[in-house]
Amino acid sequence: MSARVRAPRGPRRARGFSLIELMVVIIIIGVVAALAVPTMAAARIDRNAYDDAGSIMQLLRSARTHAVARGGAVLVAMTFNGMADRGTFQMFEAVGVNPGNQGGLARAPIGTCKAPVNWVPLAGNPQAVLVDGLNLNGTVENDFNIQTQLVPYTAGGAQAAVTQAYICFTPLGRTYYSDTGGPVFDGLQPMVTPLEFRVQRMNGNAPVGTIRSVLLPPHGMARVFAHVP
Repeated sequence: MSARVRAPRGPRRARGFSLIELMVVIIIIGVVAALAVPTMAAARIDRNAYDDAGSIMQLLRSARTHAVARGGAVLVAMTFNGMADRGTFQMFEAVGVNPGNQGGLARAPIGTCKAPVNWVPLAGNPQAVLVDGLNLNGTVENDFNIQTQLVPYTAGGAQAAVTQAYICFTPLGRTYYSDTGGPVFDGLQPMVTPLEFRVQRMNGNAPVGTIRSVLLPPHGMARVFAHVP
């Protein structure tokens, strides 16, 4: 009896996905994407608040560095008022006045926040040269209602937020603060407690999400930290 010879098999055909399986995968991807969109949007808004806090920190550090490098007092004037003013900062350098109030930006710096410097008024003052500024009333802040508050601290803890304040850095590293009576530092002692700039997204009067804060200690080296309401 002759042996039976089996015919060789051809290559196995690869099995593809069915239409139902593809539809299930597409639905799962769509659900996951829909769940991720709110988280991504919130993260983007938090990033905008973090950028604003970083800009405040950089301005304060720049003011301190400018005072030490130039040997002249540097004033930072600030205003805050909820949605009406989300945070406005102006940085001025104290300079000497030449005869006839002439001289422009080449005038010599003055190394004190107090007399003989007269900061009042800041607008058009020949002793106060505008160096830099920061305006947080942009489109992003308006769209997402990002506001900045300044909270001073005393030995008893955090105080009520203020709507206007002034910080002055000296070449010797001292920091002066005033939120009453305008930019007048005569008779004041250097800061001994910190200031906190809170940058936060608001829903009415309540903060939403993570608060980005800039802490300014008495030595003037600002830093950013995050916390929840």
